[in-house]
Amino acid sequence: PGFYTLEYIREILPNVVLDDALVDDNKIPKSPGQKYKHYAPKARMQVYVGSRASDFIYKKAKEYENKGLKVGVLIFEEDMERFEGFERISFGDRSDLSQMSHVLFTALRKMDKLKVDLILAEGVMDNNLGKSIMNRMKKSAAGNIEYL
Repeated sequence: PGFYTLEYIREILPNVVLDDALVDDNKIPKSPGQKYKHYAPKARMQVYVGSRASDFIYKKAKEYENKGLKVGVLIFEEDMERFEGFERISFGDRSDLSQMSHVLFTALRKMDKLKVDLILAEGVMDNNLGKSIMNRMKKSAAGNIEYL
């Protein structure tokens, strides 16, 4: 999945389908970009998706910080102020997934430069452009995604 969503492409080519490996973890990927862990940051990454994600990330960030870990947070602009004191990078406005898709890998590289021990990130619903974003987040996080 990419910037041009399956729904968009189907407007032009109605019979187009996703490769089985993109929707079934038991299928073998046909290219390196489809592999399980791709463009992953050096730190372990955990992604949380759902209406309670920001609250949960804050709670987890505090817990890990109290254990002496340097925590990086990838969060939407609406919640940036709340995470003051943590290494944090904004995905932009929650309503603009195109911005999130443009900054995701840059944000991961910045977290590498900040030498965080753990990255906690807010994910999005797995539809339209969100499908592409979550495909990349799943690989970056080596499958560590929790739906709340």
